[in-house]
Amino acid sequence: MRRMSAALVALTAAIALSALSAPAWAAKPASKSLVVSPTKTRAGQTVKVFGGGCKGITILIFLIDGKEFHRGHTKSGDWTYQIKLPADLRSGDHEMRAECKGSSHKPAKFHVSKGKKDDHKGKGRKHKRSRASFDVSPDVVTAGDKVWAEGAGCKKFAPVTIWFDGHVAKRTYADRHGTFDKGVRVPRHAKKGRHVFSAKCGGRFLGSDGIKVKKTYKQDHDGMYTWGSVVKPGKKVRVRGDDCPDGRPYAKMDGAPLALNVVSKGKGFTGEATIPSGTAPGKHKFYAGCDALETADVSIGSRYVPGGRTVGWSPVRKAISKLGNAYVRLVIGLPVHDATAGYRAFRSDVLRALAVESSESNGYCFQIEMAHRAWQEGFRIVEVPITFTERVAGTSKMHRRIVVEALVRVTGWALTGGRRRARAHHELSVAAPGRA
Repeated sequence: MRRMSAALVALTAAIALSALSAPAWAAKPASKSLVVSPTKTRAGQTVKVFGGGCKGITILIFLIDGKEFHRGHTKSGDWTYQIKLPADLRSGDHEMRAECKGSSHKPAKFHVSKGKKDDHKGKGRKHKRSRASFDVSPDVVTAGDKVWAEGAGCKKFAPVTIWFDGHVAKRTYADRHGTFDKGVRVPRHAKKGRHVFSAKCGGRFLGSDGIKVKKTYKQDHDGMYTWGSVVKPGKKVRVRGDDCPDGRPYAKMDGAPLALNVVSKGKGFTGEATIPSGTAPGKHKFYAGCDALETADVSIGSRYVPGGRTVGWSPVRKAISKLGNAYVRLVIGLPVHDATAGYRAFRSDVLRALAVESSESNGYCFQIEMAHRAWQEGFRIVEVPITFTERVAGTSKMHRRIVVEALVRVTGWALTGGRRRARAHHELSVAAPGRA
């Protein structure tokens, strides 16, 4: 009994100690220290701010003395920003904080000295603009990726033009502090190698920054293999396939989804799927592939991207189809190579946001309209290569009226603002900042 009593006392003491000292996994993540350089500055001057610890692509909010004065975007890891301090910032000591998803930064203190902007005698004087600066991140991308362009040194609300290798890539406006922070898409046709972004605002050259475009990954769409073609119900079938740059691996059997446990990654993936125990004996269709809707709002099975093709079409029909899609891209700026494709998948949020029932198109133009409206509303569209085989029975529904309707409607959209997007990212889009 004495031994049992001593054991109970020891166990009680251990539980009490563990309750008083929180375990390492329950502790809050360590705060990141914010750094402002230089620490002695003047109102309206551009400073560098260093931080880190944010999770994913997220919105970064900067505050001085608890009041927000600038917003930007950042990716995981450490970040550096060049920010222009408010021109009306009073002289003395101040505290700057930064907020982002996954990190609470320790505030940084800095001192604003009394300068010309605080001198009431020089109220009518014209002050010089801050030093021009321009930066693009990340430095290594794939053609079609988005980069973030940041600049300072503009007049407030001045028009800003951003070039990619001498061609206009983006037009925007500076904020009231003379800075800007915008996402710019690297052209899909950009070749592997070094390229240059540059920017001007109000006729002032801000600078240039180089990026490296790496080789686009070419997926082997026939590279899917299984170990064994005869499997008992309840047993696992092992699958090996190529990488999925546009989504994640998944599996189906007879059209019904199967849980695919990916056990290894690297160059390609290896996974295991369990055949349901109630499966009837006989032949079944097993499929494994990549789910593009994991990273997109609209997925289009495209015939005109690398890896896509048509089988059984005459040269005339191919030419008509390609010319029609080229006309759509040229006139309304829709960044889709196969806007007339009918094999596509939408997220339910996209269909609800677009109000499909309000569409007025009748023929194949309906496919163009839906892709165009999704792009305008800020949803992300991904094209997945497919092989389209001509029908072996039946006749085509293509008619001259359908072609005329498409030409008239596409031209009408271009004349009524169809080349502009309502927003960069819809709040329901998978690409919206802050969404996982």
